[in-house]
Amino acid sequence: MGHVIAVAEWHPNVSGAASDAWYAAFRARFPAAQDDYPVLRMPLMIETLAAAMNRAGSADPTAVAKALEGIRFDSGFHASWMRADDHQLIQPFYVMQMDKAGTPGVHFDNEGSGYGFRTVLALSAERAVLPTVCRMRRPVPPRAALDPPCQPGVRGRSRLCYNTRPVVGLGSDSVDSATKGLSKL
Repeated sequence: MGHVIAVAEWHPNVSGAASDAWYAAFRARFPAAQDDYPVLRMPLMIETLAAAMNRAGSADPTAVAKALEGIRFDSGFHASWMRADDHQLIQPFYVMQMDKAGTPGVHFDNEGSGYGFRTVLALSAERAVLPTVCRMRRPVPPRAALDPPCQPGVRGRSRLCYNTRPVVGLGSDSVDSATKGLSKL
């Protein structure tokens, strides 16, 4: 013991009432020892994605990506946020060491093994954040979002419109591509 070191965003022995309650709920749902593999990043990923979709009011990937920028999530024991510059999830990190269950800091074992992890070093999200030099290229909004509504015979900012009839069965985003040849781009 004492030789297995790991780094993760969370582990069952982080401690605290909210963390313990989350782990207890997980174990109640998945009581078998072989299922004792809670990975906090998985539900965090789904909950953050759902929050971004609600924030965007859409499932459109570009809108959701924009809504993710700066989004914050706090489960009561794990505060995190999405950095806008590079979409990096900023969250706490724990350096942990494996030890026998029941030793100080090891209340829970892993997978019924009798061994679990204790925290050696805890870094808050604020302390774990690293600088970025990323200059992420974001998608250009669709042309229709940039131009005013097209009126036949009237020059818009970037096109002369000849026909703006919507194509039955297609959404408004695909009208320009569906009517190619009808509008001079």
